[in-house]
Amino acid sequence: MAAVLLQTSSVERSLGSGTTQTFTFATAVPSGSAVIVPFVNYPGGAVTGVTDNQGNTYSVAQTITDSQNRADIWYKLSISSDNSTSLVVTATFAAGGNYNTGAATAWSGLSALDKTASNANTATITAPSANTSLDSIAFVSTVLNGGFDNGGLGFSSGWNTIWRENNSNSYEGGQAGWKLIPANEVATVTSTNSVGGLLNNVLATFTVTPSESGIGAELTSSSILVPSITTSIRTSSALNSDTLFAA
Repeated sequence: MAAVLLQTSSVERSLGSGTTQTFTFATAVPSGSAVIVPFVNYPGGAVTGVTDNQGNTYSVAQTITDSQNRADIWYKLSISSDNSTSLVVTATFAAGGNYNTGAATAWSGLSALDKTASNANTATITAPSANTSLDSIAFVSTVLNGGFDNGGLGFSSGWNTIWRENNSNSYEGGQAGWKLIPANEVATVTSTNSVGGLLNNVLATFTVTPSESGIGAELTSSSILVPSITTSIRTSSALNSDTLFAA
């Protein structure tokens, strides 16, 4: 069996208004699934909480703020769900006027938060140590400091893009991605950009459930199941981006 990426929400952008940001899935997310929410915001209004319309409360895996540009990863490992209502995840901020960009992903087969890291004004982020004796899925959320019409963002080899916003002039620019990390290896990723911009990063790894991973012995990158769906984009304004999705 394999860790399964069940669904990715619409990519959402808010343009300097409101104290909340929602991430909406096209259909219901099954009860017991893990939901991972990587997003970025400016001017740095602290996230006071993340909840959803099924009554779940999320925890912060890692967060960082530098020059008022903030990157976050929030998660709920085993959600409650009525299995029929489309899941809507809501992040709430301490202050309004935020520019927010992000999306949520739903998974089966993730069991525990393992390693976390954060850094500012650098391209590469690395977990503090190797993951446990089980395979893990690593997630990264990266925010691009400064206003650029086309930041030319990218990831190092092997990372799958959840969302990407190159226009950090009109929106809050950044990207998020995931990668399988085999048992006993260290998660690391380099975010690139074409404008020499500074990057703030957060990283979190989640162990794959032993029954799903064969106790870390059989899971390979080809065994992660990713549905062939196209994720919609929602925004109150016209977009000029090259947003990518795991497909």
